[in-house]
Amino acid sequence: MIPTISTASMNSATVIDLGSYQIKVGESSDARPAHALYSFSCVEGAEEYKLYDCESRPVIQNGQIADFDLLEQKLRQLQNYYPHMFNCVSILQPYFIQTSERQQLAELLFEKFSARAVHFGSQEAAACFGAGTSTGVCCDFGYGVTKTVPVVDGHCLESQGQVCFLNGELMGKLLVDEVSQSQNYSEYFRKLNSFKRIQLGNDLTQYFCSTSEQPIDPLQFEYQNISQLSLPDGVKLEVNKSSQLLPEMFFNSQIYQMYSNDNLTFNSIQYQFTQSIINQPAQVRKELVQNIVLVGGISKLNNLQNRFRAELDSIFATQSLTGKPKFLQTQVDRKDLTFFGGAVVASLSVFGYFLSSAQEWKEEGITGVERRRM
Repeated sequence: MIPTISTASMNSATVIDLGSYQIKVGESSDARPAHALYSFSCVEGAEEYKLYDCESRPVIQNGQIADFDLLEQKLRQLQNYYPHMFNCVSILQPYFIQTSERQQLAELLFEKFSARAVHFGSQEAAACFGAGTSTGVCCDFGYGVTKTVPVVDGHCLESQGQVCFLNGELMGKLLVDEVSQSQNYSEYFRKLNSFKRIQLGNDLTQYFCSTSEQPIDPLQFEYQNISQLSLPDGVKLEVNKSSQLLPEMFFNSQIYQMYSNDNLTFNSIQYQFTQSIINQPAQVRKELVQNIVLVGGISKLNNLQNRFRAELDSIFATQSLTGKPKFLQTQVDRKDLTFFGGAVVASLSVFGYFLSSAQEWKEEGITGVERRRM
């Protein structure tokens, strides 16, 4: 496939990472996103001081576009900073996005924004490129979804990907519920209007929570220390036991039942990892295991990587699996690693081969987009 003149001549691309927490945007020459818009729209309610009570409309939820009209509004905001952003744009989404959603997004970009060329890439492959490898396992601890996806030679093995909806949003809600109950919705919560409610939940999760380096028995667990977070008005929020029990849910899914009566079920992250690689040829599996890429804001929780490594070491030893799990270290912030990898790909000389031009869209529709998708 030879790139058309309209795509081959472009020397810069706008990279857009569509995350469930933030939509991150920058140019292919950027090492980190230049702009980040929240992936929701808040509507103030009569009781907005109650955390998680004010109405919000998600733009992207659990990795999927929930409201195309709101997404269009967000993209038009970005045009203030990037008036020529749709000359050439690279869109990063989760590997499990269906063709029908890409078709709607392509219609939006080509027909409403008059895009000249569009690239649809996977977040998981981009994260691996950002970590310096084209083959590895992307373990994405995101706000909207937790994913474990093998990537081989720059392509996601979609049939082997594992997804669960224990995520940063759920953890944040559980944590905020506990804080709210302990503070009895005191009057000072009215002063939190300057905080976006989901932003506060995310801050709480990353500030308070840390991962135990050893498995926790929730029935015998006692946590003596009390963590405090000072709000701008000087009020201190306190959390204790949940700060370690919530991250433990990634490794022991039964703990979730202590917090909720719903029927949500999911597998542990170490089980997801082994299932994602178990059917690969031995040589490929060895390379995957030696290139584990952690990405996403929740992956930054204290001790999470050490605990994950310990769980995998134990599984590999007891199940006689070959190889020793190795986590790749990067200089890029994990929450921005996907964007950085997307920028790396968009700066390559071969990037034009993965672009769908407006002319191709007009002639072939989604068929041409899918053919060039990376």
